[in-house]
Amino acid sequence: MHNLIFFIDFDKDLKYFETEFPLLEKMNYDFSYLKYIIPDYKSFSKKNIFEYFKENKKDIIQKLQKRKIFAIKSWNSINDNFFTQIKNLTQQKWEFEEYNCHLSSTLAGRYYLSKNRIVVFAFFKQKGLIECIIEELLHLHFWYCLKKLGVKLSKETISKYWDLSECFIDIIFPELKLGYKFSENVCTPTEKLRKHLLPIWKNRTSFDIFLKESLKIASKFKKSKESVIAAEFE
Repeated sequence: MHNLIFFIDFDKDLKYFETEFPLLEKMNYDFSYLKYIIPDYKSFSKKNIFEYFKENKKDIIQKLQKRKIFAIKSWNSINDNFFTQIKNLTQQKWEFEEYNCHLSSTLAGRYYLSKNRIVVFAFFKQKGLIECIIEELLHLHFWYCLKKLGVKLSKETISKYWDLSECFIDIIFPELKLGYKFSENVCTPTEKLRKHLLPIWKNRTSFDIFLKESLKIASKFKKSKESVIAAEFE
């Protein structure tokens, strides 16, 4: 049985302003999710947003603790079904029995290849929260599947196949039967690549063969601007 362990860490949330936000800004990231914490966040400078979080630490932590209870209840209703469906779809076991999810007040979503950990914004509504958890877990599983094929993960290969990782999410989401009607989470920079991969996915004889063919196709596509920046995260 696989488990997802939720935790909060406000100090990490503050640290993300230094470690993650500069790279996200290079990617023209959409920070509109911050409206759940600061309704008029657009009128705040980055420095003022950081100060707002520090000044309201106690209140935000209390809200995070409540959201943790909500997240656990929401996720546990699909936990076993999700891990089993992905294992069956990809014909590949999960790398770890246990994964950790940092419920963050500052970062929308993130995954760490070197650890069995993801980050998800705690204040998304239920459907958005579940979608974000699934997306980040799928990214971890995608890179693990590549490792099992013999692909050595490095900044170069992460950059090379980051667009493919995004396509993988878009292809898998419609296959899931978890009681949610998921969004069409199409990542614009990878749309052309996704269209080339869909027929291969629909006519696949095995997941490994699909993945091998996908690697060949992805290698022929020009990398998106986002893929180059994404490699800097690791």
